[in-house]
Amino acid sequence: MTAAVKKTDTKLIELSNLHVNFKYRQGTVRAVKEANLDIFSGESLGLVGESGSGKSVTAQSILGIIPTPGEIAEGEIYYFPEGEDGKRITLSDLKSKGKEFRHLRARKFSIIFQEPMSALSPIHTIGNQIIEAMMLARSVNKKEARNEAVKLLRKVGIPKAEERIDEYTFNLSGGMRQRAMIAMALAGEPEFLIADEPTTAIDVTIQAQILELLENLQKDFGMSLMMITHDLGVIAAVAERVAVMYNGYIVEKAFLENIFNNPLHPYTKGLINSIPDIKKTDRKLVSIEGVVPHPYARIKGCDFRPRCEKSIEGICDQSFPSEIECEKDHFVRCYLYNELEDDKK
Repeated sequence: MTAAVKKTDTKLIELSNLHVNFKYRQGTVRAVKEANLDIFSGESLGLVGESGSGKSVTAQSILGIIPTPGEIAEGEIYYFPEGEDGKRITLSDLKSKGKEFRHLRARKFSIIFQEPMSALSPIHTIGNQIIEAMMLARSVNKKEARNEAVKLLRKVGIPKAEERIDEYTFNLSGGMRQRAMIAMALAGEPEFLIADEPTTAIDVTIQAQILELLENLQKDFGMSLMMITHDLGVIAAVAERVAVMYNGYIVEKAFLENIFNNPLHPYTKGLINSIPDIKKTDRKLVSIEGVVPHPYARIKGCDFRPRCEKSIEGICDQSFPSEIECEKDHFVRCYLYNELEDDKK
């Protein structure tokens, strides 16, 4: 697979100190905490972490589709339609169902959901769903939209697109449903696409095809791509830059090469070490001890401390570490690197 699209220096979206909470009768779930993240035009960003780390909620926050009773408790999300020199739109201040946000979701942003069988309507043909999305996003009539939908289905690799456009989701295989989901997401020609676990429940051969398809489509459309996954193999194939999440926090972010060649956070190291190596048949499978904390749990100090082999007593159990830049464009939240930050000062 070819290298990921290189990012520009033009910022498209910025998350600034983002907190997302879900308030339930039993307590409050802090799904995203102090998230700071930039997404640039034309880049491919990987968001990786175990289930429950806050990846999908982060993406939903950008699109304004946080499920009830979730809410942005603190922080801002900015969109720069003309780059940082132009007017910025504060997405976190917009009403989710308001006209402006609906317009942005139709024309500028899109998402490929994790399970196409649930995301696509079972009582409408895939053509009807793509045509509807296209007519909402573009100034085209139904006939023009159908012709464009056929072309889009061909582009995503669906054979006999003229016939398949009138089929229902239950007539398609898992791989074909995912391709139809991608076609629907691209109907408005978005400049920012979120792919939320797009290869889940698909066999390995089809996974590779879907990843290659997304990479090619990103180049063709010139869009920014956020790939959400727990699979570092997927990240290595698609992403140029990576953000690692754990229990709501972004604990490390850097370019792909630095994440794999020089991981800093103990959690990132654990994820990389747990990747099976088929060349080393005598090596035991490695796993990270423990589990992600319960959603209602409140841990004193670093949230990863109970699972961390490098935990420092009297330091890591006091407060969560702030984000520091250990080397250019390589950020981490870990007390192991505070000395590096002190040296810079």
